[in-house]
Amino acid sequence: MRKLAVSVMAMVFALSFALCAYAADAPSEKAVVAKGDTKITIGGTIEFRGEYTRNRYNQINDDAKLASRTIDNPFGFTTPATYDRILDADDHEAYYEGQLNLNLDVQVSDSVQGYIELQSGDGRNADTWLWGNTVDATYSPTGEIISGTGATGIYNSGNSKAGIISIRQAWIKYEKPLYGIKVGHQLLTIGNGLFLDHSQFGDDAIVVFVNPAKDFRVSAVTAKFREGTGQTGVTAQVNTYNVNARIVSPYNSANGTAQANDADAYALLATYSGNDFNVSGDITVFNDQAVYANAPVTDGPTFTDSMQLWNFGLRGDGKIGPVTLRGDLELQAGKYNNHQPGQSGGRFRGWAALVGLDYYIGPVKLTGEFAYGSGKAGDDTGTDITQFVTTLGNDLHYTYVYEYRTRAASGVVSSGLSNTVYVKGGANVEITKTISAETYLYWLNAAKPVALNDTGGFINGVPYVPNYSRELGWELDAKVTYKFAKNLKYWVEGGYFWTGSAYNYRTEETTFTDPTGQSSFNKYAYSRNNAYAVRHGISLQF
Repeated sequence: MRKLAVSVMAMVFALSFALCAYAADAPSEKAVVAKGDTKITIGGTIEFRGEYTRNRYNQINDDAKLASRTIDNPFGFTTPATYDRILDADDHEAYYEGQLNLNLDVQVSDSVQGYIELQSGDGRNADTWLWGNTVDATYSPTGEIISGTGATGIYNSGNSKAGIISIRQAWIKYEKPLYGIKVGHQLLTIGNGLFLDHSQFGDDAIVVFVNPAKDFRVSAVTAKFREGTGQTGVTAQVNTYNVNARIVSPYNSANGTAQANDADAYALLATYSGNDFNVSGDITVFNDQAVYANAPVTDGPTFTDSMQLWNFGLRGDGKIGPVTLRGDLELQAGKYNNHQPGQSGGRFRGWAALVGLDYYIGPVKLTGEFAYGSGKAGDDTGTDITQFVTTLGNDLHYTYVYEYRTRAASGVVSSGLSNTVYVKGGANVEITKTISAETYLYWLNAAKPVALNDTGGFINGVPYVPNYSRELGWELDAKVTYKFAKNLKYWVEGGYFWTGSAYNYRTEETTFTDPTGQSSFNKYAYSRNNAYAVRHGISLQF
């Protein structure tokens, strides 16, 4: 039995080695497995990258302190200042991470296709695993490992598997020249992704499309964002449970009924591709019965509310000689309902626009771009949502530091053009067949003033209004890529963000008192520091 096991293991090892060698030598565009008329192609990427960031979470250096003092009138006596650290955190990071993508493309016939993509990560909503993301092992009184790493012996760190494999895509497509359907978990992006870009992890969706003409396509999409999961934040004094549906419905104390909490999306899209131009438009509606907003705007929807958000998009691009012109306009409408007693709702009135120009000179592409996303001021207490609402992934959209690594004017990372205006200029150049480089400079402003690191309240009994500002700053981004072997590349990328006054911290508080010793007014001083990040990586595509 032991010899048989050894023989089987040897055969498995030899077969695995042979398959790996074959997969490595075979061109990626050819099928590696075939059965009858079915063509199966295996592909994917293996990627590792390391990053260093500074002031990513807090835009002030770690040793910054807040000085507080009092000046008495009329004698001008000044009390000794007290100094408190503004932050206790040490805001710089250095880490490595890895990513594995493995896909299987099944072409059964000219009209039937299936696709599966598996991706690694530290969870369902992460596309990388963090190197060393383990904890030390813990043991039971008898010496058995309860949790932690797989390292045994005296030193119990390391020796752990990396990441969790999840389904990124799994869909079936049936397509004829005039029509088709695509069903399953798939990557969704509407237009240029200003409003909706779920290409990082995808959604469960059904896409039906027709082709009335050769270059004209009309598509209808329905996607399920949430199926009755989670509480809504309504006072859940009573829960009703449906054993057949396996869904817990929170009790709505406002009307004494169970409140639904599904979230669905519906879209109608049309695209036309000409010889030198493309035009597309769409109508999208989100029907959310229990809003979950990552960054609820001031006095906007909360977890107790339902909403119906409409987005209307129109975009186009065209070539005139060496010049490509691009444009995108997004308008939003709809309303949300506040279910709390005595509360009403509001309307969605956000919008965004982008215009761009690309000019090609040999191996160089020059780019100029202007983008605007409406916002809602930090002191705006109105119920209407004038901020451009986005739903995106935590990936790179335009700037590397602002928006991707630090909080944007929306208050969170990866929120796209929400409450942001930028002007961009730069170039992308193919230096050689193996080396390329690109660099861009951004001027950044908030559509409406915000105070991202300052809050209001009372200071020594005097009302304090945050230092609202529209000035976000400037950013310079760059990336260099070196392809040093077939399907194998190394790159270095990053950005430096000169922060504007919207990122100010209060660093001095001086209280002036009247002759009775009561606080009369305050004076303040502010400070901030710049943020930057740099990342390098190596990627193998097969």
